[in-house]
Amino acid sequence: MKPSRVMGAAPFGYQIVTPTERLFLGVDPHVMGWNPAEDAVRVAAEVVNQPNHGLQSQNIATHLDWKPRRLNPALSYLVSRGLVLPSKNMDRDFVTPFIAKNDKTRRFVREHG
Repeated sequence: MKPSRVMGAAPFGYQIVTPTERLFLGVDPHVMGWNPAEDAVRVAAEVVNQPNHGLQSQNIATHLDWKPRRLNPALSYLVSRGLVLPSKNMDRDFVTPFIAKNDKTRRFVREHG
């Protein structure tokens, strides 16, 4: 968990606590029935197999028939490890609205696919 620190949030010094990627990696296989690490391989393969440079997260979700709740932990896994190039734009549904492949993406898919 990660506290979001704000001024005037006595006595603890933070207003809210938000989950980090690690929570979903540990909990989802047991609670949701999917594994974000395995899903990350599938998402990376989708990006690698595209003829263009990358994919919109919404298009990945539609193609795989996944809701944002399932795709976001996989995206977080890839982004946090530098396995894809994420868009810096914000999106209301996804961790990043667009991801592009890099050399690490191809290697990741080869090693885990």
